[in-house]
Amino acid sequence: MLKPRENRRLRVLIVDDYPIARRMFSTGLAGYGVDTCEAGDAAEALAVATEQSPDVVVVDLFLAGAAGYRKPIAHGPAAPGEQRRSSVDPRAARGQLGWEPRVALDEGLRRTAAWFRSR
Repeated sequence: MLKPRENRRLRVLIVDDYPIARRMFSTGLAGYGVDTCEAGDAAEALAVATEQSPDVVVVDLFLAGAAGYRKPIAHGPAAPGEQRRSSVDPRAARGQLGWEPRVALDEGLRRTAAWFRSR
């Protein structure tokens, strides 16, 4: 799928902590002529997004427990320089940039899906 104004393929960043889920998304989108890049966590996603400039970012919004995964989370020792905590909170963007969401998350996801279906 080409982006008409830039004459290049659509680029989608897939962010999910499960490699198989990222691979499934990437494989499925490749069939539509979409280029993908992948990240396993928020820190990696920011680095990849900075380097690859994706047009769309697909983020795993569901916690493992909400998906029925009941195994306790086991944490190993931190790697040097590893980020200890990560959370999504729009207050920083609101306070520092004056950013405000224009639509609710569910409406934004619905619109994004509709846009992809229309192409």
